[in-house]
Amino acid sequence: MDRSATEQTRARARAIALAAVGAGLCFVIGVAWWLRSGPSPVLAVAPGTRLLAMSHGRLYWLERTCTLWRAEIDDGRVTAEPLEPILRRRECTPDDPRFDSDVIYELSGLGQVVRDSPRQRSTVLERNLLYALALDSRYLYAGNCAQADNCQIERLPAEDNPGDPLLIQAGIHALANIEVDQTEIFWVDRGRHKPICGNETIGDSNVVEYRCHDPVPPRLMAAKKDEPRATERVVLTDFDGRRPLLGARHVYWLGAGGVHRVAKAGGASQLVLPTRALSGFAADGNDVFFAADGGIFRARDGEAVRPLHRTAGPPRGLAVDADFVYWIDTDRNALVRQRR
Repeated sequence: MDRSATEQTRARARAIALAAVGAGLCFVIGVAWWLRSGPSPVLAVAPGTRLLAMSHGRLYWLERTCTLWRAEIDDGRVTAEPLEPILRRRECTPDDPRFDSDVIYELSGLGQVVRDSPRQRSTVLERNLLYALALDSRYLYAGNCAQADNCQIERLPAEDNPGDPLLIQAGIHALANIEVDQTEIFWVDRGRHKPICGNETIGDSNVVEYRCHDPVPPRLMAAKKDEPRATERVVLTDFDGRRPLLGARHVYWLGAGGVHRVAKAGGASQLVLPTRALSGFAADGNDVFFAADGGIFRARDGEAVRPLHRTAGPPRGLAVDADFVYWIDTDRNALVRQRR
């Protein structure tokens, strides 16, 4: 037999064996990376639990029994167990609570804004028809519709004893929800579907005339938040959502067909995520995250939305910190996390 041919055959066999080993090793490494990069459980929760927010290293969630829970998070893990509910309520609030470290603000359902802090639990505002809350680093904003066709937004210091509120906006036809960023306040005015007609006194005279006011389409509105009754502007007419969700430069909402986006400065709207449900939203810097029908999605604010993790159904709530995304896995009844 030709010795050189035999050596070539052996060399080919060794090369094939090494390639097979290398492929197997790559497969094992790939599986290990996939397992590490996928969602991992943080904490078991009760069925029906909804994740609400992350604030100053604390995760907050609401159980179906309307008990509010909190856990300290360090490097994506709970630092101490077992946990006890921090707030037991007689009824679930009509809007999401707002969190600032140890302080919780919520609508009581009885026309009150309640502030729960380590020092005291107190009512900071009472109105007949309170609709929405927003919170920044200094102030709490509350919307109410006690007067017909004249909903208002008031502001008060985020303190234990804030004093009298300051009127920020008024003359809103039908307020739905409000949010604030560093410079502006955004709100949804659902408008008027039908004309309103009636007798009106003209100016300061005693002359009374019968007048009709045309219907007003639903709109997304904005105004500077650092001064009372600042000039308002229309961000988008024919707005089909109920709650504005703020990214760094865009406003998002769930509307017809899915999640839409419009620039805060105004302009045309864009459908960015076709979905039937939006169960969570979070923004951090230039990144935005969505819990929607089919899983967790993310995007750079203003860019294309991409899947982060697919699920069989919508996760219940969403929160983020510098390293992880958190949500409630309804199949496992667990709070889970995944690296961003």
